[in-house]
Amino acid sequence: MIFLNKKNKNMKTETISNAYQLLEIQTNATEEDIKKAYRKLSIEYHPDKHNNSAPANAMFKLITQAKNVLLDPGSRLEHDYALGVKSRPVQVTATKKVNEKVETSDGVGILLAAGLVGFLIGSLFGGSDSK
Repeated sequence: MIFLNKKNKNMKTETISNAYQLLEIQTNATEEDIKKAYRKLSIEYHPDKHNNSAPANAMFKLITQAKNVLLDPGSRLEHDYALGVKSRPVQVTATKKVNEKVETSDGVGILLAAGLVGFLIGSLFGGSDSK
């Protein structure tokens, strides 16, 4: 699919929506596949073969732009993200609180510790008193 966007009354700009479809190749195409597809289509749509007709010129420019996008690794990656062929990596950030004071709620830990100490002392010194 090709979009033609009008900037103003006298000027048109062409935008590629899917370079793979335009060049009639798969999304996993190699550099050589891209170049072969471009050569084939550039011969078919070359302006000299069509008396410099506006549609042939526009198509030739679009296939050239598609080739350039797919041969540049950064541009191809952005194009793949835009198409949904690849998904952007998710950035995970972790934060760590340093020197955080840990407190027990309502002193429950202190009460348990005191009770345990009391139990141990009682069992050591209280022994078993048989009366």
